[in-house]
Order: sequence, then C-alpha cells, then structure tokens
Amino acid sequence: MFRYLPDFGQCFNYAYDQKSTDGIFIFHGFPSQKNRNKDLAAFLSDNTKASIFVHHYEGVGESLGKFSFTRSIETAFHYVEKIRNEFHLQRLHFLGHSWGGFVSLNLLSHFSRDLASLVLYSPFTQIPIDKGIDELAYNLMKEYPHFFFHRNHADVSTEFKIIQQRFTYMNALQEQHWQRPTLVLQAKNDLATPEAQTKAVLPLLGPHTIYNELDIDHSFTQNRDNTLSLTKQFYKNIQLTK
Repeated sequence: MFRYLPDFGQCFNYAYDQKSTDGIFIFHGFPSQKNRNKDLAAFLSDNTKASIFVHHYEGVGESLGKFSFTRSIETAFHYVEKIRNEFHLQRLHFLGHSWGGFVSLNLLSHFSRDLASLVLYSPFTQIPIDKGIDELAYNLMKEYPHFFFHRNHADVSTEFKIIQQRFTYMNALQEQHWQRPTLVLQAKNDLATPEAQTKAVLPLLGPHTIYNELDIDHSFTQNRDNTLSLTKQFYKNIQLTK
C-alpha cells in the first residue's frame, strides 16, 4: 500500500508498505528531480516482497530546507533507524544512485548486522584529494547555483574536506569483509562517477558482487527498463521477488 509518511524533520518521504520484515531504502543522487525514483519504487513494490522507503534529503527533491552533503548522510542514518524500529524490519536493503551510493556505502558499517543486500547505480565513491576538492566544489556551484545560494566556495570545499575525514567507508569495508549480495550498475563513460573509481571499490565489496556496465548516461533515465530488469533479477537471485 502506497502512503506518504510524516515528514522526517524537513525531509519528504513515502513508503509502499507491504507489511514485510524486509525493507528496501532508496537513496537518490544530487540534486535529483522531484519525481526521481517514483517509477523505481512502484516497480519494486510490484515485484518484490519488501516494503519500499523513499527518502529525499533536506533541501532537494520534494523536501524543504537547505541542502548539505554532510547532513544528508547524518539524516539518512537517523531515518533508517527510525523506519527500522517503526516498521519492525529485520532485514534492510539499500539502493543508492550517485550521491545516494555514497550515502549507502557510509551507512553500511552502521547497519551491517541487518543489511542483507546492497544495490548501487553509478555510485559516487570518493572525495577528490588536494585541489580536486576545490574543483568539485566549483563545478557543483556553477552547475547548480540555486542549491548553494546561501554558501560560498570556501564553505563548500571545507565541507568536502570534513566528509573526507569523517566518512571513511573504505576503512570500514576493509575491516568488516563485506560478504552480502551486491549489485553495481555503472554507466559507461560516466564523467560524474567514472568507471575506474567504481571499479577501485569492487574488491572491497566482496565475492558476491555483480558488476555491469550499461550504455546509458549518469542519470539512469535512459533505457530504464533494462535497469529495472537487472535490478529485479538481482532481487530474484536473493529470493526477494514475489
């Protein structure tokens, strides 16, 4: 059953509640359109036994407030905690696209005991080093000025440096030896999240990882049926489909 959930702070969210002890959490990229992943959520509701939860970060999508990369990770953590307890979930499943992939990877270590699977679409995997941080901040502010009207370049660069220091999911993956089923779908010639950066993380995701490169762009809006089909097959492999 589809239903809007009470806003989580200023964050908009909704669910397809299937009275299941499995829950799939969808984390979108930055900046994301308001209707992004609605089709994915409906598709997963129709084809899996899990309840589906879609969370929009503060200040983007259909949420109110001002966006912060750091706060998006922190709030997502508290959101999963709240939903897990409220819906009595026993097994969690994360699905993250782009920045949502980075969010998912950094939540993994906190929920590894209950996290049963991980799906990543062209995930953002690492903050650039040295001058790369300044370039990342500059390019994002130039392309999406309406999300940074309240901030300056130095502020955004500093935030990425803080994220680089605080959210070190690679260290956690090395320590935990992640062994759960994982699907990584990577857009070819992806300028936003290059294939080489994604492949560098694959060894940390363990032997049960499926990796596919798709001839689509970073938005994953092209040839959507193929993305949905591959995702469904993955969930079928782990016996989560209806």
